[in-house]
Amino acid sequence: MHCTVFETNSGCSSPIASRNIQVDFNDVSPSHPFHDFVDTVARNQITVGCGNGNYCPDQQIPRSQMAVFLLKAKYGSDHTPPPATGTVFNDVPIGSFAAAWIEELAAIGVTGGCGNGNFCPDDPVTRAQMAVFLLKDLLGSDYVPPPASGTIFSDVPSGS
Repeated sequence: MHCTVFETNSGCSSPIASRNIQVDFNDVSPSHPFHDFVDTVARNQITVGCGNGNYCPDQQIPRSQMAVFLLKAKYGSDHTPPPATGTVFNDVPIGSFAAAWIEELAAIGVTGGCGNGNFCPDDPVTRAQMAVFLLKDLLGSDYVPPPASGTIFSDVPSGS
């Protein structure tokens, strides 16, 4: 079923928003292994996809978009970060896309950037970076995971 959710639309699960939100994307069929996860982030207004009714499930996510996703997931879709100052990261000027989101992510201790005073907003988020972002976003900036055993994933050695 391809539907758009409106505040009073009872045809798609529970009403979630006053604006329309794409729920089932053209490129994520119900048989797609991640359909339910994609559907959930859409229903919670963490993402509206990549455009034209698509989600682009195989596309990499830039660090700038990840900042927005993380804060919407943490605080809700209506969250608005404080205005950007343009002084937190050298490569995130005040008027750039997601500047306020990136600066708030730094302010709450989820990121310190990518090094040398930069955030690298256009770089793709690696799976390792995503793990750190998610855990610090959900569990707090002071969270330190237990030492890795090196036995769960063959490509993640102990001490990684």
